[in-house]
Amino acid sequence: MMAKIVPSNINFSGNLFELNFVNSRNGKYVRRKRGTVTVAKINASLRKNAARTKIVNRSFVPIHAAMKYYAGFFKDGDFCRDMRRRLMKCSDDLLLTHLKSLQKLELNKLHRMEWHVNLPTCNLQSKKDYVAVNMQFKNHPKFKNSRNNSYCYEAVLLLWDNKTKEPVKHSIETEWVNFDDEVPHYDFIFKRMPKHNHYLLILKLLGGINKISEQMMADKAMIILEGGKVTDKTTARNNQG
Repeated sequence: MMAKIVPSNINFSGNLFELNFVNSRNGKYVRRKRGTVTVAKINASLRKNAARTKIVNRSFVPIHAAMKYYAGFFKDGDFCRDMRRRLMKCSDDLLLTHLKSLQKLELNKLHRMEWHVNLPTCNLQSKKDYVAVNMQFKNHPKFKNSRNNSYCYEAVLLLWDNKTKEPVKHSIETEWVNFDDEVPHYDFIFKRMPKHNHYLLILKLLGGINKISEQMMADKAMIILEGGKVTDKTTARNNQG
Protein backbone atom coordinates (compact mmCIF):
# COMPACT_ATOMS: atom_id res chain seq x y z
CA MET A 1 0.00 0.00 0.00
CA MET A 2 1.48 3.30 -1.07
CA ALA A 3 1.28 6.42 1.06
CA LYS A 4 -0.50 9.40 -0.46
CA ILE A 5 1.53 12.58 -0.63
CA VAL A 6 -0.48 15.59 0.43
CA PRO A 7 1.13 18.96 -0.44
CA SER A 8 1.01 21.57 2.28
CA ASN A 9 2.32 25.08 2.89
CA ILE A 10 4.46 25.83 5.89
CA ASN A 11 4.80 29.44 6.97
CA PHE A 12 8.07 30.27 8.63
CA SER A 13 9.40 33.61 9.71
CA GLY A 14 12.32 34.64 11.85
CA ASN A 15 16.02 35.38 11.80
CA LEU A 16 18.77 32.93 10.97
CA PHE A 17 22.30 34.28 11.03
CA GLU A 18 22.22 37.39 8.78
CA LEU A 19 19.05 36.34 6.95
CA ASN A 20 15.49 37.32 7.75
CA PHE A 21 12.76 34.89 6.64
CA VAL A 22 9.39 36.51 6.00
CA ASN A 23 6.04 35.59 4.50
CA SER A 24 5.80 37.11 1.05
CA ARG A 25 3.28 37.15 -1.76
CA ASN A 26 5.80 37.87 -4.49
CA GLY A 27 8.01 34.87 -3.84
CA LYS A 28 10.82 36.73 -2.09
CA TYR A 29 10.94 35.02 1.26
CA VAL A 30 14.44 35.99 2.28
CA ARG A 31 15.70 39.49 2.80
CA ARG A 32 18.63 41.10 4.51
CA LYS A 33 18.40 41.81 8.19
CA ARG A 34 16.84 45.15 9.03
CA GLY A 35 19.30 47.87 9.86
CA THR A 36 21.87 46.66 7.36
CA VAL A 37 23.91 49.63 6.18
CA THR A 38 25.44 49.72 2.74
CA VAL A 39 28.33 52.12 2.39
CA ALA A 40 27.94 54.23 -0.75
CA LYS A 41 30.92 54.77 -2.96
CA ILE A 42 32.14 58.35 -3.03
CA ASN A 43 33.59 59.34 -6.36
CA ALA A 44 35.29 62.52 -7.50
CA SER A 45 32.02 64.01 -8.77
CA LEU A 46 30.30 63.59 -5.42
CA ARG A 47 33.25 65.13 -3.59
CA LYS A 48 33.21 68.10 -5.96
CA ASN A 49 29.46 68.66 -5.53
CA ALA A 50 29.73 68.36 -1.76
CA ALA A 51 32.49 70.97 -1.65
CA ARG A 52 30.51 73.31 -3.90
CA THR A 53 27.33 72.85 -1.86
CA LYS A 54 29.20 73.79 1.30
CA ILE A 55 30.27 77.08 -0.29
CA VAL A 56 26.81 77.80 -1.72
CA ASN A 57 25.23 77.21 1.69
CA ARG A 58 27.07 80.24 3.03
CA SER A 59 24.70 82.35 0.96
CA PHE A 60 21.72 80.00 0.91
CA VAL A 61 21.23 79.49 4.65
CA PRO A 62 21.01 83.15 5.80
CA ILE A 63 18.86 84.17 2.81
CA HIS A 64 16.48 81.28 3.37
CA ALA A 65 16.24 82.15 7.07
CA ALA A 66 15.37 85.76 6.21
CA MET A 67 12.73 84.69 3.68
CA LYS A 68 11.21 82.33 6.22
CA TYR A 69 11.09 85.16 8.76
CA TYR A 70 9.30 87.62 6.46
CA ALA A 71 7.21 85.21 4.37
CA GLY A 72 6.29 82.52 6.88
CA PHE A 73 4.01 79.83 5.46
CA PHE A 74 3.53 81.84 2.25
CA LYS A 75 6.92 80.61 0.99
CA ASP A 76 6.30 77.41 -0.95
CA GLY A 77 8.47 74.32 -1.18
CA ASP A 78 9.74 75.11 -4.67
CA PHE A 79 11.42 78.31 -3.48
CA CYS A 80 14.28 76.49 -1.73
CA ARG A 81 14.88 74.24 -4.72
CA ASP A 82 14.80 77.12 -7.22
CA MET A 83 17.07 79.32 -5.12
CA ARG A 84 19.65 76.56 -4.64
CA ARG A 85 19.51 75.75 -8.36
CA ARG A 86 20.27 79.36 -9.28
CA LEU A 87 23.14 79.55 -6.81
CA MET A 88 24.66 76.30 -8.07
CA LYS A 89 24.57 77.59 -11.67
CA CYS A 90 26.57 80.73 -10.84
CA SER A 91 29.85 81.10 -12.70
CA ASP A 92 31.66 81.85 -9.43
CA ASP A 93 30.90 81.80 -5.72
CA LEU A 94 31.29 85.48 -4.93
CA LEU A 95 28.52 86.90 -2.75
CA LEU A 96 27.78 89.55 -5.39
CA THR A 97 27.27 86.89 -8.07
CA HIS A 98 24.97 84.89 -5.80
CA LEU A 99 22.81 87.89 -4.98
CA LYS A 100 22.46 88.95 -8.62
CA SER A 101 21.35 85.46 -9.63
CA LEU A 102 18.24 85.70 -7.42
CA GLN A 103 16.64 88.57 -9.33
CA LYS A 104 12.87 88.10 -9.89
CA LEU A 105 12.71 84.91 -7.84
CA GLU A 106 9.14 84.39 -6.62
CA LEU A 107 8.52 83.04 -3.14
CA ASN A 108 5.32 81.32 -4.21
CA LYS A 109 4.78 80.29 -7.84
CA LEU A 110 1.03 79.99 -7.32
CA HIS A 111 0.79 83.64 -6.27
CA ARG A 112 3.20 85.54 -8.47
CA MET A 113 3.78 89.26 -8.04
CA GLU A 114 3.56 89.88 -11.79
CA TRP A 115 0.04 88.43 -11.84
CA HIS A 116 -1.05 91.27 -9.57
CA VAL A 117 1.00 94.27 -10.64
CA ASN A 118 3.76 95.30 -13.04
CA LEU A 119 7.10 95.28 -11.27
CA PRO A 120 8.30 98.76 -10.30
CA THR A 121 11.22 100.80 -11.52
CA CYS A 122 13.72 101.05 -8.66
CA ASN A 123 16.25 103.79 -7.96
CA LEU A 124 18.88 103.01 -5.34
CA GLN A 125 21.18 105.56 -3.79
CA SER A 126 23.68 104.77 -1.08
CA LYS A 127 25.07 107.22 1.43
CA LYS A 128 27.37 106.77 4.39
CA ASP A 129 24.66 105.86 6.87
CA TYR A 130 21.60 105.01 4.77
CA VAL A 131 20.32 103.51 1.53
CA ALA A 132 17.49 105.28 -0.29
CA VAL A 133 15.21 103.20 -2.50
CA ASN A 134 12.68 104.86 -4.78
CA MET A 135 9.96 102.66 -6.31
CA GLN A 136 7.65 103.81 -9.07
CA PHE A 137 4.61 101.75 -10.04
CA LYS A 138 2.54 102.22 -13.18
CA ASN A 139 -0.73 100.81 -11.88
CA HIS A 140 -2.67 99.54 -8.89
CA PRO A 141 -2.48 95.80 -8.24
CA LYS A 142 -5.33 93.43 -9.08
CA PHE A 143 -6.60 90.61 -6.88
CA LYS A 144 -8.75 87.54 -7.48
CA ASN A 145 -10.89 88.52 -4.52
CA SER A 146 -13.20 91.17 -5.95
CA ARG A 147 -13.95 92.45 -2.45
CA ASN A 148 -10.42 93.81 -2.08
CA ASN A 149 -10.43 97.58 -2.39
CA SER A 150 -7.09 98.49 -0.82
CA TYR A 151 -3.51 97.28 -0.55
CA CYS A 152 -0.10 97.99 0.95
CA TYR A 153 3.51 97.05 0.24
CA GLU A 154 6.39 96.00 2.44
CA ALA A 155 9.95 96.59 1.24
CA VAL A 156 12.66 94.40 2.76
CA LEU A 157 16.36 95.15 2.38
CA LEU A 158 19.10 92.72 3.41
CA LEU A 159 22.62 94.15 3.68
CA TRP A 160 25.95 92.29 3.87
CA ASP A 161 29.49 93.50 4.46
CA ASN A 162 30.99 90.62 2.39
CA LYS A 163 32.63 89.14 5.50
CA THR A 164 29.88 88.07 7.87
CA LYS A 165 27.39 85.37 6.92
CA GLU A 166 24.33 86.96 8.49
CA PRO A 167 22.82 90.01 6.76
CA VAL A 168 21.39 93.04 8.51
CA LYS A 169 17.63 92.99 7.95
CA HIS A 170 15.43 96.04 7.43
CA SER A 171 11.76 96.31 6.48
CA ILE A 172 9.38 99.21 5.90
CA GLU A 173 5.63 98.85 5.39
CA THR A 174 3.71 101.46 3.42
CA GLU A 175 0.36 102.98 4.28
CA TRP A 176 -2.78 101.38 2.88
CA VAL A 177 -3.91 102.70 -0.50
CA ASN A 178 -7.43 102.64 -1.95
CA PHE A 179 -7.95 101.73 -5.59
CA ASP A 180 -9.60 105.07 -6.28
CA ASP A 181 -6.45 106.93 -5.13
CA GLU A 182 -3.61 107.91 -7.43
CA VAL A 183 -0.89 105.34 -7.97
CA PRO A 184 1.75 106.34 -5.40
CA HIS A 185 5.53 106.44 -5.65
CA TYR A 186 7.52 105.31 -2.64
CA ASP A 187 10.75 106.48 -1.05
CA PHE A 188 12.21 104.03 1.44
CA ILE A 189 15.12 105.02 3.69
CA PHE A 190 17.04 102.11 5.20
CA LYS A 191 19.75 102.49 7.81
CA ARG A 192 23.13 101.33 6.59
CA MET A 193 26.14 100.24 8.64
CA PRO A 194 29.68 100.95 7.38
CA LYS A 195 30.93 98.67 4.58
CA HIS A 196 27.54 97.02 4.13
CA ASN A 197 27.43 97.32 0.34
CA HIS A 198 25.88 94.06 -0.83
CA TYR A 199 22.12 93.95 -0.82
CA LEU A 200 19.01 91.98 -1.63
CA LEU A 201 15.77 93.90 -2.23
CA ILE A 202 12.46 92.10 -1.63
CA LEU A 203 8.93 93.35 -2.24
CA LYS A 204 5.80 92.06 -0.52
CA LEU A 205 2.22 92.87 -1.55
CA LEU A 206 -0.80 92.55 0.72
CA GLY A 207 -4.42 93.12 -0.30
CA GLY A 208 -7.26 93.99 2.03
CA ILE A 209 -10.84 95.11 2.48
CA ASN A 210 -11.25 98.65 3.76
CA LYS A 211 -7.55 98.69 4.68
CA ILE A 212 -7.81 95.51 6.73
CA SER A 213 -6.06 92.34 5.61
CA GLU A 214 -7.87 89.01 5.77
CA GLN A 215 -4.53 87.17 5.52
CA MET A 216 -5.61 85.04 2.56
CA MET A 217 -3.00 83.44 0.30
CA ALA A 218 -4.64 84.84 -2.84
CA ASP A 219 -4.24 88.37 -1.48
CA LYS A 220 -0.46 88.11 -1.16
CA ALA A 221 2.62 88.11 -3.35
CA MET A 222 6.33 88.29 -2.59
CA ILE A 223 9.34 88.50 -4.88
CA ILE A 224 13.07 89.15 -4.75
CA LEU A 225 13.30 92.21 -6.98
CA GLU A 226 17.06 92.36 -7.33
CA GLY A 227 20.42 91.91 -5.67
CA GLY A 228 23.80 93.49 -6.11
CA LYS A 229 26.15 96.07 -4.69
CA VAL A 230 25.12 99.61 -3.80
CA THR A 231 27.28 102.57 -4.73
CA ASP A 232 27.33 106.23 -3.80
CA LYS A 233 25.72 107.06 -7.13
CA THR A 234 22.06 106.85 -8.01
CA THR A 235 21.32 103.82 -10.15
CA ALA A 236 18.00 103.22 -11.87
CA ARG A 237 16.79 99.73 -12.64
CA ASN A 238 13.69 98.87 -14.58
CA ASN A 239 12.46 95.47 -13.47
CA GLN A 240 10.03 95.09 -16.36
CA GLY A 241 12.56 93.48 -18.68
